Amino acid sequence: MELGNKVQGLLKSQKDILKEYEELFKEINLNDPINENIEMKKEIEDIKKNLVEAEKRITKLQQENMSIKASLKEQMLNERAAILNGSKKKMELYFSKEEKNGINKLQALENSVKDRIHKINSVASKELKEQDEEISKAIDNIKLELDEKISVQKEKLKQVNLKVIDEIKMEYDILQEEEVSDETLAKKQKHNDIEVKIGLNWINKVGIILLLLGVATAMKHTYSLWFNDYMKGISGFLLGGGLLAVGEWFNKKNKNLFALGLCGGGIGVLYLTVFSSYFFLNILNLPISIMVSILITMGSIALSQRYSSMTIAGISLFGGYLPFFSFVLIEGIWGSQVYIAMGYLIILNLLVLAISFERRWIYINYLSFLLNMPCLIYLTFSASNKIIGISYGILTFLMYLGITLAYPIRKNIKLRRLDLALLGLNTIINCLLVYALFETAGFDDYKGFLALVYAVSYFGLSRLIFKKTSQEEYVQALFSITALTFCILMIPFQFGVKWAAMGWLIEAILMLTLAKRHNTEKLELGGWAILGICTLGFFAYDFNLGWSIKYFAFRYSFLTLGLIYVLTLYISEYNKSQLSKYTKKGKIFNGFKYFIVLNSWVYLLRMSIRLYDQYLAAKIPYSYIDFYQLITIAGVTIIFAYGIIKIEAIKDKIVVGISTTLLILSNVLCIAINLMRVGGHSNTTLRGISITILILYNILVVISVKNLTIQLIKRKSLSVEYYPLAIAIYLLGVTTLFLTRQFNLQNINLIISIIFIAMSFSCITFGFKKSYLLIRRFGLGLSIFSTGKLFIFDLYYLSGAGRIIAYFCFGLVFIGISFIYQRLRTSMEEAK
Repeated sequence: MELGNKVQGLLKSQKDILKEYEELFKEINLNDPINENIEMKKEIEDIKKNLVEAEKRITKLQQENMSIKASLKEQMLNERAAILNGSKKKMELYFSKEEKNGINKLQALENSVKDRIHKINSVASKELKEQDEEISKAIDNIKLELDEKISVQKEKLKQVNLKVIDEIKMEYDILQEEEVSDETLAKKQKHNDIEVKIGLNWINKVGIILLLLGVATAMKHTYSLWFNDYMKGISGFLLGGGLLAVGEWFNKKNKNLFALGLCGGGIGVLYLTVFSSYFFLNILNLPISIMVSILITMGSIALSQRYSSMTIAGISLFGGYLPFFSFVLIEGIWGSQVYIAMGYLIILNLLVLAISFERRWIYINYLSFLLNMPCLIYLTFSASNKIIGISYGILTFLMYLGITLAYPIRKNIKLRRLDLALLGLNTIINCLLVYALFETAGFDDYKGFLALVYAVSYFGLSRLIFKKTSQEEYVQALFSITALTFCILMIPFQFGVKWAAMGWLIEAILMLTLAKRHNTEKLELGGWAILGICTLGFFAYDFNLGWSIKYFAFRYSFLTLGLIYVLTLYISEYNKSQLSKYTKKGKIFNGFKYFIVLNSWVYLLRMSIRLYDQYLAAKIPYSYIDFYQLITIAGVTIIFAYGIIKIEAIKDKIVVGISTTLLILSNVLCIAINLMRVGGHSNTTLRGISITILILYNILVVISVKNLTIQLIKRKSLSVEYYPLAIAIYLLGVTTLFLTRQFNLQNINLIISIIFIAMSFSCITFGFKKSYLLIRRFGLGLSIFSTGKLFIFDLYYLSGAGRIIAYFCFGLVFIGISFIYQRLRTSMEEAK
């Protein structure tokens, strides 16, 4: 029993252990990292095996390359040696011949001279017998001298020839010993490649084309006498398949170029057979012809991938589009056939897209694009359902974006200029086409939405290019600019030109806000660009037309507030950096700030004048219209000038200068308003309101003169005494002008003289109290001037009562002035 219990216990424990193992295996199977590690180990082992095989293949290819290179070098050396030896023999023959010619010329000269000497000798012996011996002796000497010179010339000629021959032989030896350079080998290889290309590639293609022509001719003539229509079609497919099979066999025998020609010919024969079977033999209907063409295209695309051949891919594309072009040209397409053709072309584009993920065949992309665009235009305008046509156009646009960008994004490589050109062509043609379809379909209300689709597409591509590929900045900028262009076009397309500025403003504000929040530089740059276009558009169009445009007040207000909002987005950051104002960006921002300040002033003026014209001008007498219009402009200007210098965030020298200029303008306007007569109307209430407003405005102007004077004193480092002097002069002028223009007072000249003398007393008193010399002397001079005016001009027009008042007033003031000066003298004596 005990033994049985032990056995059962052991069995139970073993079962528990097995159960634990099973759970452990389950956990292991459920553990993703462990499974991933196992898969990665397998992949690493496979990669190691592939690497070893690749290294063996590379070693073998290197050995073959070295052997071929050595053979080529040896061949070139032998060719060069043969050329040099031949040239050397020709050179020796040439120089030996030239040497003989030179010696022969010297010999001929020697013989000619000896003949002449012999003739002279014979003549002398006949006619000069007495002196025969002397002459003969002289002639013999000449002969000897001639022989000696000719011998010297022969020796020189021989030495020169030997020297030239030695130098040339040395150069030949140097050339023969020279090694063949890599550049020379490359040129020779290129020369050989051209020969091989012509002999193998071009001749092969010409043979295949002739074979296709032969097949087409045979189907039409002799061939047609032997078989019926079905046998003709079957034989065409068998011939095409046979060429493909033979091409595959040659490919296995490493006859790649020859195999490519045969495969291309086989694909062409298959397409030609499908074409003939439908249009001439009538043994295939349309759906079966399309299906067979798709199968042939798919097979040929697979072969192009297998052989890495653009030629086969190009033939496949031509053959794939052949049914469409043939059908359109021969029978035409209508009704549901249009949508079948669209589906067929979409399949072709998908096949090209599949190639684009594995191969960067730019010329195939261009070939596909050039073949597809006429089909796209024809089908979209032939479609009765315009929505399907538009959808097909947009889908084609997206597919060619994918065809162009698939390989660079997948392999993380740069786009070429040809890629960018294809993207540009795709965008331009597709946009024009789709917008034309929108126009014909009556979808004008959705043109802006379409621009938004294009903008989002290109903005997304810009971000994708930035993350997935190592592109140069100009490529990313190109995509961003394209997206920005569609963003700009979106507003006028959707809302019309009249609302373009407002739409751009909203768009710019949103882009700048998002860019500021997420620190996106390109989005920010786009926002500023759109904001600039928006502002230019508004001032070029809306601002000039003004109130004739509907909702102008709303538009102008919205623009001004939008610009101020953008300023508030950046002003705090700009003020934190002391150096930013010296950068180019800072200078541009400063200009933007000053533009906003001036625009805000112009905006307030236009709005205030508009409100005045609408709500006040019709309710006041005609004689007051100009007065209140000017007082409105002046009041807005002076309040705005004070307001902008109170905003510390925007305050700087230029803003202070703008404020000062506006204050000076408001002061000039004050003089103009004071010259207007506003107090003579019979309506006493209106008269009182007008005078009160004018007085209040003059008070504001006095304050502005005070501030301007203080600024001038600080800037020019003048004496503070100029401050009360300026105020006194301005008050005197304004008071005089105000009284003479606004009140019809009797004895106005006496009143002005009394004001002058009172002002002189005030100036002298103030000057003594504050110890200001200039204001004191101004008061003294004014008292003398007012006295002279009284006696020379005023007393002549005054009656008895007026004269009494004048005498008493002037007398009391002068006594007061003298009393003040008496106190000055006393204080000066006490000081001494």
